[in-house]
Amino acid sequence: MKILTVFNSIPDNIDDVIYKGLVARHVDVTELNYVPTHNARIEDGRLHLFDTKGNIIAKEADDGLIHFDMKQGKQIRCHKWNCTTGENYRFEPGALDYLDSYDAILVDVKTAAMLSKNTLIDARERIYMLDGTDDWLIRKIHSNSQIYFKRELMSRRVPDLGEAVTLYFADRRLDSGASTTSPMKAASLWTRRALAAFGDTARDKSYANFRGKLQKTDAKFKSLNLTVASHGYVGNLNNVRREYDIVFITSSIMRSRVRFAERVARFAKEEGLNAFVKVTGRFYGEVAWNEYVEKIQSSKLAIAYPGRGFDTIRYWEIPCYGSALVSPVLPIVIDNNFKDMEEAIFFSNFSEFRRKVLLALREGLWEEIAQKGHEKFLKYHSETSRAEGVLDNISVRRNTQL
Repeated sequence: MKILTVFNSIPDNIDDVIYKGLVARHVDVTELNYVPTHNARIEDGRLHLFDTKGNIIAKEADDGLIHFDMKQGKQIRCHKWNCTTGENYRFEPGALDYLDSYDAILVDVKTAAMLSKNTLIDARERIYMLDGTDDWLIRKIHSNSQIYFKRELMSRRVPDLGEAVTLYFADRRLDSGASTTSPMKAASLWTRRALAAFGDTARDKSYANFRGKLQKTDAKFKSLNLTVASHGYVGNLNNVRREYDIVFITSSIMRSRVRFAERVARFAKEEGLNAFVKVTGRFYGEVAWNEYVEKIQSSKLAIAYPGRGFDTIRYWEIPCYGSALVSPVLPIVIDNNFKDMEEAIFFSNFSEFRRKVLLALREGLWEEIAQKGHEKFLKYHSETSRAEGVLDNISVRRNTQL
């Protein structure tokens, strides 16, 4: 299969992981935009990113992450293992002139605006949208795609208030769905270019909700979650020393996370648990990435708690690094999700959290949960598994059209 990608040049977990998985599968991939994280090189033992002229624009830091400088003094960090070394990298800015030569065109919704409306319509039979944004909104651009891969595809109806606000501010015009902010922030910022997704979309009946009505669409909706690409920290867990009963490291970006961290700290103290609870951020201090991984690996249980979106990278890091995942029940579709009390621990309220955590620790269930969760992650949630899921769905869709 010959694939053209239209991805953002800024590091993005889903774009980078899918690209890396496609390369690992030896798929014929060409990029419309130059993406530094897809053309990385190792120099002096560290990963470096370059611009189109060969100038270094970012490199691996001491904490094992890539620190990427942006405009206006901003900086983002990306995991170095999401990068792909570019021995066979192909970048073709003129690819729009011969779209017929590609079997599929993968388009990130954040970069869809660079494609003209005519291009989207003319190439519609080959376009597949990737929406890795941190919200449950379906961009109206989905109407120009064969499959709309959605990171936060709702498995049940969104709250009535959120839905009402979304529909009130929704815009009727066809739009690319530019990057939005958190669903928790002002509706006027994040709903103008979107549709709400819930219910039937998750069951793949191809419906999207708009202004209170379910409207049939030609696009199929499929879930596509975050993950952690393979790297050196994913290995033999037999000799890992479990120093902590429970670990919760979270950012202060959402007040709900801070409040939950406070409750976990009190709970651990009351029950005499050896816990490491740390809130990071501007007023709290930071935890270096290397230390963060070591804390997770040395814990029996580790907590992932939603922030701006439901699907968080920590949800995948915890089983990846071999601790038992503890998470609220998430209202999104996750294919091959972990089984409660077998491969992870899920809760709907704090009393359930307390009961299940104490049961897992006191009955020794945590060890088998951690092991099975780790095995399931490796089997179903690697970067190659994510890419294979995309390829399989594209193949099924194309065969259906023939």
